[in-house]
Amino acid sequence: KRILAHVRSGLKHLSRKASVSRDGEFWLVTGRDLEAVRNRRNAALPLRRATMIAPAEYQLAISTIISQAVEISGDDLVVETARLFGFDRTGADLKEAIDRQTATLVKAGRLYLDGEVLRLAATSTPSTQNGSLGLLK
Repeated sequence: KRILAHVRSGLKHLSRKASVSRDGEFWLVTGRDLEAVRNRRNAALPLRRATMIAPAEYQLAISTIISQAVEISGDDLVVETARLFGFDRTGADLKEAIDRQTATLVKAGRLYLDGEVLRLAATSTPSTQNGSLGLLK
Protein backbone atom coordinates (compact mmCIF):
# COMPACT_ATOMS: atom_id res chain seq x y z
CA LYS A 1 0.00 0.00 0.00
CA ARG A 2 2.88 2.38 0.72
CA ILE A 3 4.32 1.94 -2.77
CA LEU A 4 0.94 2.68 -4.37
CA ALA A 5 0.55 5.76 -2.16
CA HIS A 6 3.96 7.03 -3.28
CA VAL A 7 3.12 6.41 -6.95
CA ARG A 8 -0.18 8.29 -6.60
CA SER A 9 1.56 11.14 -4.79
CA GLY A 10 4.18 11.36 -7.54
CA LEU A 11 1.54 11.39 -10.28
CA LYS A 12 -0.42 14.11 -8.51
CA HIS A 13 2.77 16.17 -8.17
CA LEU A 14 3.55 15.74 -11.89
CA SER A 15 -0.05 16.63 -12.70
CA ARG A 16 0.25 19.94 -10.86
CA LYS A 17 3.37 20.68 -12.93
CA ALA A 18 1.42 19.79 -16.12
CA SER A 19 3.90 17.00 -16.92
CA VAL A 20 1.11 14.44 -16.92
CA SER A 21 -2.67 14.55 -17.07
CA ARG A 22 -5.33 12.08 -16.05
CA ASP A 23 -7.92 10.53 -18.33
CA GLY A 24 -10.13 8.41 -16.10
CA GLU A 25 -7.89 5.69 -14.67
CA PHE A 26 -5.09 6.45 -17.12
CA TRP A 27 -2.23 8.92 -16.93
CA LEU A 28 -0.94 10.65 -20.06
CA VAL A 29 2.50 12.17 -20.51
CA THR A 30 2.21 15.71 -21.87
CA GLY A 31 4.18 16.33 -25.05
CA ARG A 32 4.44 12.70 -26.15
CA ASP A 33 2.45 11.19 -28.97
CA LEU A 34 0.99 7.76 -28.56
CA GLU A 35 2.95 5.92 -31.25
CA ALA A 36 1.35 2.51 -31.58
CA VAL A 37 -1.55 0.37 -30.51
CA ARG A 38 -0.39 -2.41 -28.21
CA ASN A 39 -1.31 -5.95 -29.19
CA ARG A 40 -2.70 -7.75 -26.16
CA ARG A 41 -2.81 -11.27 -27.60
CA ASN A 42 -0.12 -12.53 -25.20
CA ALA A 43 -0.89 -10.20 -22.30
CA ALA A 44 -1.97 -11.52 -18.92
CA LEU A 45 -5.72 -12.09 -18.67
CA PRO A 46 -6.41 -9.08 -16.40
CA LEU A 47 -4.74 -6.80 -18.98
CA ARG A 48 -6.95 -8.10 -21.78
CA ARG A 49 -10.09 -6.45 -20.43
CA ALA A 50 -11.64 -3.56 -22.36
CA THR A 51 -11.35 -1.35 -19.27
CA MET A 52 -7.55 -1.73 -19.36
CA ILE A 53 -7.28 0.15 -22.66
CA ALA A 54 -6.98 3.92 -22.46
CA PRO A 55 -9.34 6.13 -24.47
CA ALA A 56 -6.34 7.59 -26.33
CA GLU A 57 -5.28 4.10 -27.43
CA TYR A 58 -8.80 3.25 -28.62
CA GLN A 59 -8.86 6.49 -30.59
CA LEU A 60 -5.49 5.76 -32.21
CA ALA A 61 -6.62 2.25 -33.13
CA ILE A 62 -9.89 3.51 -34.60
CA SER A 63 -8.22 6.23 -36.66
CA THR A 64 -5.54 3.80 -37.84
CA ILE A 65 -8.15 1.31 -39.06
CA ILE A 66 -10.16 4.00 -40.83
CA SER A 67 -7.09 5.54 -42.47
CA GLN A 68 -6.15 2.12 -43.87
CA ALA A 69 -9.69 1.30 -44.98
CA VAL A 70 -10.55 4.84 -46.18
CA GLU A 71 -14.15 4.18 -45.11
CA ILE A 72 -15.72 1.47 -42.98
CA SER A 73 -19.03 0.56 -41.36
CA GLY A 74 -19.37 0.81 -37.61
CA ASP A 75 -19.72 -2.97 -37.22
CA ASP A 76 -16.63 -3.67 -39.32
CA LEU A 77 -14.73 -0.99 -37.41
CA VAL A 78 -15.43 -2.78 -34.13
CA VAL A 79 -14.17 -6.11 -35.51
CA GLU A 80 -11.03 -4.63 -37.10
CA THR A 81 -10.21 -2.53 -34.03
CA ALA A 82 -10.52 -5.60 -31.80
CA ARG A 83 -8.18 -7.51 -34.13
CA LEU A 84 -5.65 -4.67 -34.02
CA PHE A 85 -5.61 -5.05 -30.22
CA GLY A 86 -5.04 -8.80 -30.66
CA PHE A 87 -8.52 -9.96 -29.68
CA ASP A 88 -10.21 -12.79 -31.61
CA ARG A 89 -13.68 -11.89 -30.34
CA THR A 90 -15.55 -8.71 -29.55
CA GLY A 91 -17.46 -8.95 -26.30
CA ALA A 92 -20.14 -6.45 -25.35
CA ASP A 93 -17.74 -4.44 -23.17
CA LEU A 94 -15.15 -4.12 -25.96
CA LYS A 95 -17.81 -3.17 -28.54
CA GLU A 96 -19.24 -0.57 -26.17
CA ALA A 97 -15.80 0.96 -25.53
CA ILE A 98 -14.98 1.13 -29.27
CA ASP A 99 -18.40 2.62 -30.06
CA ARG A 100 -17.99 5.20 -27.27
CA GLN A 101 -14.59 6.33 -28.54
CA THR A 102 -15.84 6.37 -32.14
CA ALA A 103 -18.68 8.66 -31.05
CA THR A 104 -16.15 10.86 -29.22
CA LEU A 105 -14.07 11.18 -32.41
CA VAL A 106 -17.17 12.01 -34.49
CA LYS A 107 -18.27 14.63 -31.97
CA ALA A 108 -14.77 16.14 -31.94
CA GLY A 109 -14.82 16.41 -35.74
CA ARG A 110 -11.99 13.92 -36.25
CA LEU A 111 -14.26 11.36 -37.93
CA TYR A 112 -17.08 11.90 -40.36
CA LEU A 113 -20.19 9.69 -40.30
CA ASP A 114 -21.78 9.44 -43.75
CA GLY A 115 -24.89 7.35 -43.26
CA GLU A 116 -23.56 3.97 -42.12
CA VAL A 117 -19.94 4.64 -43.14
CA LEU A 118 -17.16 6.30 -41.14
CA ARG A 119 -14.28 8.27 -42.66
CA LEU A 120 -11.44 10.35 -41.26
CA ALA A 121 -12.22 14.06 -41.30
CA ALA A 122 -10.29 15.91 -44.01
CA THR A 123 -7.77 17.42 -41.56
CA SER A 124 -7.30 14.28 -39.45
CA THR A 125 -4.42 11.81 -39.48
CA PRO A 126 -3.87 8.90 -37.07
CA SER A 127 -0.73 10.49 -35.60
CA THR A 128 -2.65 13.63 -34.59
CA GLN A 129 -5.77 11.96 -33.25
CA ASN A 130 -4.63 12.11 -29.64
CA GLY A 131 -3.02 15.53 -29.53
CA SER A 132 0.41 15.52 -28.00
CA LEU A 133 -0.16 13.06 -25.19
CA GLY A 134 1.55 9.74 -24.54
CA LEU A 135 0.17 6.96 -22.39
CA LEU A 136 1.08 5.67 -18.95
CA LYS A 137 -0.89 3.02 -17.04
